[in-house]
Formats: sequence, C-alpha cells, structure tokens
Amino acid sequence: MATTSAIPDERTIQPVLKKLKAYNAYKAKQMQAAGEGPPPAQEGLQTVETWANDAEDTGEAWAEQRGQEAQERIAEAEHWKRQVRRDEELAAREAELRAQMDMQQVKAELTKQLEDYQNAVRQQAKDGQAWAKRQSVQVMQETKEAREFVEGGGLEKAMDLSAQKGAEQRRKRRLIAEKMEQRAAGARQWQSEYADQPGKWPAGQRQDVVKALDAVSQWAQQKSADLETLGGSAAPHVAALRKVQDWCGGLKSQVNAQGAALGRAKQDAVRGVAETQVMLTNIEAYENSLESEANENLEQFRRWTDRNNALAKEWVKSENPKLKQWAEEWMKTQEQ
Repeated sequence: MATTSAIPDERTIQPVLKKLKAYNAYKAKQMQAAGEGPPPAQEGLQTVETWANDAEDTGEAWAEQRGQEAQERIAEAEHWKRQVRRDEELAAREAELRAQMDMQQVKAELTKQLEDYQNAVRQQAKDGQAWAKRQSVQVMQETKEAREFVEGGGLEKAMDLSAQKGAEQRRKRRLIAEKMEQRAAGARQWQSEYADQPGKWPAGQRQDVVKALDAVSQWAQQKSADLETLGGSAAPHVAALRKVQDWCGGLKSQVNAQGAALGRAKQDAVRGVAETQVMLTNIEAYENSLESEANENLEQFRRWTDRNNALAKEWVKSENPKLKQWAEEWMKTQEQ
C-alpha cells in the first residue's frame, strides 16, 4: 500500500523545467531573428572578406557583388508586388461571389445532395451490394452530421473563418512585399550612385565595410546576451563573441588607413573573418547539442507527467487523505 513518502517531489523535475524554459525562450528569440532576414554576421563577414582580398583596393569585386545583389533585390520586390496584386484581385472576386451568393439556395442544394447520397447508398444496400451494407451505418451517421453542420450555421462560420485566414495571409504577404520594396529602394539607390562609376568604388566599399563591422558587432553583442541566459555552458561562446566585438572595433578604425597600415589591416581582416567563421560553426554545434538536450528533457518531463497521471488516477480513490489530496490537486493542474 502506498504511503505519503511515495508522493512525487516536484523539486526533482524543477531543474529539467528550468532548462526547458531557458532553451525555449532562447530558441524563440533566434527564430524571430531568423525571420527578419539573413544573419548580419554572414553578410557582414562576406563584405569584410571581399575588401580584405582586394589587394589593389579598386572595389571591383565589391561592385560586382553589390550590383548582382541589387538586381536580385529589385527582382524579388517585383515578385512580391505581383503576388500582392494577385491577392487583391482574388480577394475582390471572392468578395463579389460571396455578396452574390444565395446561402439558402446553396444550403438547400447541399442538403439535397446529401439526401440523394443517403438514398443511393440505402438502395444499393437493399440491392445486396456488399460495400453498401458494410458502410451504410457509417454513411448515414456522416451525412446526418454533415446536414446538421450545413443547416446549423456551420457552413457560414466555416466560410467566415476561411475569409479571415485568407485576409491574414494577404496581410502577411503585404508586409513582406513592403520589406522587399524597402530593400529594393536601397538597391536602386546603390545603382544610381555606383553602377558604372568605378571611381567611386573604393570609397563606397570602405563605407560598406564600416557598416558591416558595426552590424557584426551589434549582432555579436545581442547573441552573447541571448547565450548568457543559458548559463555557464555558454560561457566559452560568450567570450568568443566579445572577442569578435573587440576585433570589429579595432578593424573599423583601420579601414581608411593607407599604405603598409592598410595592408596590415587587411591581413587582420582575413584572420578575423576566419576566426569568426570558426566561432559561428562552434555556436551552431552548441545550439544543436542544446536542442538534443531539450528533447531529452522534454521526454523526461513527459514520463514524469505520465507517471503522476497514473498515480493520481489510482490515489484519487485512496483512503489516505494526503494521497487523495495530492491526486485531486494534481488533476486540477492538468485541467488548466
């Protein structure tokens, strides 16, 4: 017979829940950042690397990359514009059809089709069709439920819900289109300032490198703050991210150097980009290990919950008041 000492101690599961909560909060932030566009670190490092490998400091490779990127962004914005126009045209047609629709007639037609189907199955069952005999009861029940759905206002609710979902999807696509248009506007501005103007490329490239270093530094600062919420296991990666911030700050002050100083700055850029790429790989591996650990913790929590559910089901009938009280309280938590 169970005693009060068998009551599960919630303190044993709290560390697991704490880790799960921290990981889920961290993952939510990373998913939100991923939805806002390409990682600043990757784009920024590519810009820095292109400049570092430009031995003559002509900006030619940079201009080629930026020109291709501009064309892609403009094309992408045009694609989303067309999508929004199609959405608006389709929404207008759907609204017109809905306004012209005689719902009573539609419901009557659907009800008649259901009745015809019922009668057909019933008749084939009488005629000895084996499949109709097997499915007759199920068909009668399903068509009855379908009629209740149609006649009870379910059809209108379903259509309204579909319209709401469609409107929400169109809203999201409009927001994407607006963001793509902002990117395209920047691309057109770059084309007007730099396309076919090689004399401006070196200075334009240096400006881009400074912006890229700022973006990488800001990303590293935010990433380290996010990782710190995960505790001591993230400490090596937080330290590496701070080194990246220091590197960005030091290199930024050398971007406009001349002569031998510029050469040393570019060597430092090559080294820093390589080290940062290694750091990114290490962080990715760390995040993968976190996900594996989170899955294990989740499974452990599920097993703990299942065991408690089984105990509660048994103890709710117990004559031991403490066991019964625990069971009732546990069941209440599962209802919430």
